Amino acid sequence: MSRKKPQIARSRASGKTLRSILQSKLSEAKPYERDINKINSGARDIINKINNSARKLRVKLSPFIGGSLAKGTLVRRKPNEEANEIDIDIFIRFNREEDIDKFRSVMKATGEKFKVVHGSRDYVQIKKGSLIFEIIPVLKISAPKQARNITDLSYFHVNYVLKALKKNRKLADEIILAKSFCHGAGCYGAESYIRGFSGYALELLIIEYKTFLSFIKAIARLKNEAGQKLVIDIEKHYKRENVLREINEAKLSSPIILIDPTFKERNALAALSQETFMRFRQHCIKFLKSPSLKLFEHESVDVEKLKRKAQKKKQDFAIIEITTSRQAGDIAGTKLLKFAKLFNEEMKRCYNKPEMHFEYDERQKGKIYFSGKRIREKIIRGPPLNKAEDMIRFRKKYGAAVYEHGGRLMAKIKVNNDPITVIGQFKKMNGKRMKEMGITWMEIRG
Repeated sequence: MSRKKPQIARSRASGKTLRSILQSKLSEAKPYERDINKINSGARDIINKINNSARKLRVKLSPFIGGSLAKGTLVRRKPNEEANEIDIDIFIRFNREEDIDKFRSVMKATGEKFKVVHGSRDYVQIKKGSLIFEIIPVLKISAPKQARNITDLSYFHVNYVLKALKKNRKLADEIILAKSFCHGAGCYGAESYIRGFSGYALELLIIEYKTFLSFIKAIARLKNEAGQKLVIDIEKHYKRENVLREINEAKLSSPIILIDPTFKERNALAALSQETFMRFRQHCIKFLKSPSLKLFEHESVDVEKLKRKAQKKKQDFAIIEITTSRQAGDIAGTKLLKFAKLFNEEMKRCYNKPEMHFEYDERQKGKIYFSGKRIREKIIRGPPLNKAEDMIRFRKKYGAAVYEHGGRLMAKIKVNNDPITVIGQFKKMNGKRMKEMGITWMEIRG
């Protein structure tokens, strides 16, 4: 099927090579018309079933398509990419909060098989091949300040972005580039285990900067030294000097303050962490210095490179697979990452400056790539010299390794645990904490 050749907004700083790279990426990332038609057809079919079941149950509601599909900013992933499913958002607006309690009954009446996803408001997923339709109940409100849940703002977000795209149709292509690039940097998503850029935030950033290149240049210039923050207020809701004073302090911790144009009390980038921002900034600098299509592709952990690095430093290296019983997505990813950090912290008992790389499969599994130099000797702190009976027991236990220091007995013992033994000890010592965190399985694989 033929497609119109997408156009890239030109930059004075960009050369022929840069333009060709962006043109190539856009051609690759824009969905085919036939795919969009197929997705829209599937969404309309579900909406028709929802409307029919609502009529039968006499429930007043109004569904609408949201997210990237509604805005024309959907990104087509490569066929061989992992987790290649496409999420499609369908929102159901209910007139009253109590009507939302009928959401599941409405969905059951559609006859569709669905999975319930628990959150601040439960929603459901309907899987059809590689398409995952997420059906989300929201409250029908006339003004954003009436929102009782962040999802209640979705209707306003869609309309705001569509209005901007209607004024400047080139923005959609620039947004697709920004989303692809952010995905390549591993910074796409506001989930707790990523703490990066949401799709809506990237749409707003492109509306502000007009082009993908202008956006990443602005990020590259931001040093974020001494708490410096970039404040973006597209609709000029605040006088510049008043922004940081008038917004809730809890929403100002992110390095970029992006005032939601539809709701001025909200920072659309409140989830962005300093760590993720700095990683994204370095990705921007790298691309501007040496443009490459590879920087649009998310690279998995280079296991062989980590192994070689560990061998060169004479360190232990291990791959630890972990599984959680928690709900796939933000909850599972956050729990797995939290556990990985706990594991790395605990390994300091046996290793000097251990390093950890974490990878989440977007379902219920994760991998910890661990390396560190084994501690060969350990100092045991013994009893004071005025505790005769305790001293006898301590000497009996540690023998020739005992010595006196600072008014008490000490013992220097040799430690020679291999990774398998160390991880076995970790599991034994932290079994209760693993259970509390929903970790159901942990095994060394390398």
